[in-house]
Amino acid sequence: MSTSRPSTPPRRHPARGEERFKRLATACEWAESYYPGNYHPVDVGDVLRDGQYKIVRKLSYGSFSTVWLAYDVQNNKYVALKIAVASVSETHATLPELAMYEHLAAQVAHDAQQTAMLNQSLTKKLGTFDLQGPNGTHTCILFEPMGPTVNRMVEALPQFKPRRMPLALRLRMIVRYPPWMAKQILRGLLEALQFLHAHGIAHGDVQPGNMLFSLRAGELDGVGDKDLWQPADASLGPGLSYVSPPLERLDGKIDCWAPKHLYIPQPLAEFADREPGFRIKLADLGGAYLLARPPAKIITPTGLSAPELLFTTSQDGSRDTSQDGPVPDGRALDIWSVGCLIFELVTGRPLFCAPWAGDQDGVDDDLLLQWASILGPLPDELFARWPRASRYFHVDETTGCRTVYNSIISGAPTTDDAPQDQPPPQPSMEDMFNQAAPDVSSAAEARQIKQLVRRILHYDPVQRPTVADILQDAWFAQDVWEGEDKGGRSTQGTHDA
Repeated sequence: MSTSRPSTPPRRHPARGEERFKRLATACEWAESYYPGNYHPVDVGDVLRDGQYKIVRKLSYGSFSTVWLAYDVQNNKYVALKIAVASVSETHATLPELAMYEHLAAQVAHDAQQTAMLNQSLTKKLGTFDLQGPNGTHTCILFEPMGPTVNRMVEALPQFKPRRMPLALRLRMIVRYPPWMAKQILRGLLEALQFLHAHGIAHGDVQPGNMLFSLRAGELDGVGDKDLWQPADASLGPGLSYVSPPLERLDGKIDCWAPKHLYIPQPLAEFADREPGFRIKLADLGGAYLLARPPAKIITPTGLSAPELLFTTSQDGSRDTSQDGPVPDGRALDIWSVGCLIFELVTGRPLFCAPWAGDQDGVDDDLLLQWASILGPLPDELFARWPRASRYFHVDETTGCRTVYNSIISGAPTTDDAPQDQPPPQPSMEDMFNQAAPDVSSAAEARQIKQLVRRILHYDPVQRPTVADILQDAWFAQDVWEGEDKGGRSTQGTHDA
């Protein structure tokens, strides 16, 4: 191994041929993402802030941070430690996420009931500090420990753990929450959004990955850090581990900017509360914003983005609200995402899929075509704002009637006659719901859910219901676990939805 110090990597991801490390197959952040301005290198067992916080396991990571379970040796408790990338920390006097928490804290400072609502709705912030490392200065936020995201928790439910289940059965398995759990998750989401909206904030990034299960009360009290440790021999299966082999540079030198190992996140699923009455909380206010001061760019995932946001797209694929036209109402944007998630959590399938198509125009066109098929024709105002609509629709100049056609097969129509090469009809939202055959208690409940999703996913944001309207819907008026046992099995038999 060479002992000379390697040159400092650039403040960006490497171009082809600039990679520093040998390839690894570990399913986590890329080793090359550790460079000046980006992630802080962390290994299990590290101690931070003059020995106060001992790193126990990795909980999650994202584009702008990594999150770790740490033991606070001064206060004898566990905390979730979120370490932001240096570039974000260094370009903001206050991280946007912290600014939102400060705004809310000021709003509820003298109201015990509202303070309790804040702590019930959002992951509780415990403190902050700055961390200096080889890649720069990183803002660190301390939160209460939480369980897995809604995305991850479903895989930890007993009925979906493979154990001795035959492979053929595992491949056919539909992994989704029992309806009573889906409703409880959605109710918690709506209550959190109701709190944010009432205090002038839109979340901006409503998705299952930002919804966390709470832990059972006092569950971590008295648990030693060795019992929560993320050891190198923790197995995911044959040949797989939660901890990567040691990172090795291609030039054989010792790297100063990356950790010794990479770690697959191990959320605290074994300590999460999933009994009737469980709570979920909204996390990650990094994309949240004041309704009165919307940001230039909104980061809602494309598949959960409302139509009015789709027409504010910048060249890099983000939503640029600085373009001409009315600024979208952040509350209505959040509500659209909720409508998509009601369908997704009940059926186990996303309502809209927006895979990358090589460029953002292709992604947007795909999503617009899905809306037109699944929800019904786009209103004239939206259709007129779609610059590439003529690639997919023939519009009768006399009647204004639109006919979708396959432009790849047919090319642009050259006569007033409707083109013959039309794609096959696509299922509506209601058809997709029925095909998914969710485990609802009755056909009546299935109708309630479909009607609610249809009511929320209105093209006109002004016509969408508020959070309070949704919570008063007939489906939410029923007890969350009515008609089901705790395992999620219907006690009323199977019904055709």
